[in-house]
Amino acid sequence: MARAGSGGWWRSARRRVSRAVAVDPADSDVDRMRLELLVRVGELSNVELDTATRLEALLDSMLPDIADACAIFLVDDDHLHLTGARHVDPSRATHLADPTLRGPFRITGSHPTARAVRAREPVLDTPTVDNRSDRLRGLGLGSVLTLPLLRRDEAVGALLLAFEPARPSLGSDDVAFAVELARRVTVSLDTGHRLEQEREVAETLQEHLLPRGLPHVVGLQLAGRYMGATKGIYVGGDWYDAVSLGGDCVAVAIGDVVGHGLPAANAMGRLRAGLHLCMVDGLSPAEALARLNRYAFSFEESEMATVQIGLLDVATRTFRFASAGHPPPLVVDDAGGRLIDSAPGVPLLTLADATYDDVVVTLAPGSTVLMYTDGLVERRGESLSLGLERLVDAPLDGRLSDALDNLLDELVPGGGHDDVAMVAARLVPRELVLDLVAEPAQLAGLRRSVRAWLIELGAPTGDVEDIIVAVNEAAANTVEHAYDDATSGTLRVVASASDAGVTITVSDRGAWRPQVPSGERGRGLQLMRDLVDDLEVSRGRADGPGTSVRLTRRVAFGDHASA
Repeated sequence: MARAGSGGWWRSARRRVSRAVAVDPADSDVDRMRLELLVRVGELSNVELDTATRLEALLDSMLPDIADACAIFLVDDDHLHLTGARHVDPSRATHLADPTLRGPFRITGSHPTARAVRAREPVLDTPTVDNRSDRLRGLGLGSVLTLPLLRRDEAVGALLLAFEPARPSLGSDDVAFAVELARRVTVSLDTGHRLEQEREVAETLQEHLLPRGLPHVVGLQLAGRYMGATKGIYVGGDWYDAVSLGGDCVAVAIGDVVGHGLPAANAMGRLRAGLHLCMVDGLSPAEALARLNRYAFSFEESEMATVQIGLLDVATRTFRFASAGHPPPLVVDDAGGRLIDSAPGVPLLTLADATYDDVVVTLAPGSTVLMYTDGLVERRGESLSLGLERLVDAPLDGRLSDALDNLLDELVPGGGHDDVAMVAARLVPRELVLDLVAEPAQLAGLRRSVRAWLIELGAPTGDVEDIIVAVNEAAANTVEHAYDDATSGTLRVVASASDAGVTITVSDRGAWRPQVPSGERGRGLQLMRDLVDDLEVSRGRADGPGTSVRLTRRVAFGDHASA
């Protein structure tokens, strides 16, 4: 067991620390020097780190002042499992991959970690140079000090410290110091375990608080995205939401609660609940923010937050929004992207009587409005204006949900980032009008146009395919029958969408030629009837205004994405 000695390596380490902090050893006692050496380990108990990062930091902090090699083992199912190891000499570090060194080791076995766990006391093995095992010789190590990691009276693991043969013999003060080191390692590991549990709870809470789906308004695409932070226990309070207000209007909101973990997730949940009440009451965005602010002040413990609320009216193409300290929304149309800048109000929980102002913007047809949290545009060490410029220049092409995925790939750094939330709305034409030459070559373009329009509206795939087949059949009949070979005729397709579904009329100005009796004739009408819910045909006459085919199909729109 521990052998008395001069404590030479401890005094050597103490001198190194004294030089680093410009302290005269003559004016310092052992307790102070011990604190200087332990502070790197102790401070980790107050830092939010994931388990892997915490273990790496703990191991790195012990070399070279404390030991030449170190390892941490944790107890699981009556075995000790290696969770991490370090060697001061990189050329020897590969030896740590030896399976015989990594375990697992039975607690009832003879391994030093098992003996320390069973005894609840330090175990010091000091083989002579000639009696070292091949494994220790390969690692260039001599004595090994193993300390149990104790949580109250329970041994949860072991800390192994190994030393080169050139190190002076360990004394009782060295072992006492190592015991304190092990205690602090245990505290840090317990902190990490608690934070991991808190993260899991916060992630579950956040997952259930974010919307599982977004409401549907005909003529509007909606999509949302949430991406959690990549480093540390940083479950944040970023969130988004959308609420249908009936008719042509939808409310969209984005928020960022200051802080992380359960407090931020709880505050996020309260704000979202309060927002729904404000929207149901028909408040303007500015009025809703003022009420949310008063609501937040009603809680004894709450977190400051930036919030942005917008009302989008599809019929009038207006976007009314108000901001509580949040980044400006982005509008993208045929002219490009631009930020709707305004003087944002103060964040929630800044002033109890804070007021906010509405900003109203008229949108061009096909415009996209994007609201986001600062994690999308902020990068450490650079101006926020650069991130906003990247956002303005980034494309938002294609289907809206795909566009948000591409935006995350382009703007969010891969090496680590904070939470990111986004919600976007795009105006989609409710009507489609096509004037075509009545020729077979035009049918492919007709199918493509109708398909793209239906997909933009959010029609399910099965409805899209059936409608295209029915429209194509109606147009093909016009091409074949409406005009004689000497006449270059036209056909018009007018499509409209509503909450009830889709109505498409295919019309011409020709006089249909008499059909030649055939077993194949008449099947087109039956096919169209099978594919739609209602079919009306107004046939042209030789001297009449042409023929129209009116197709109606009920469609359950709402292919809106959130993630």
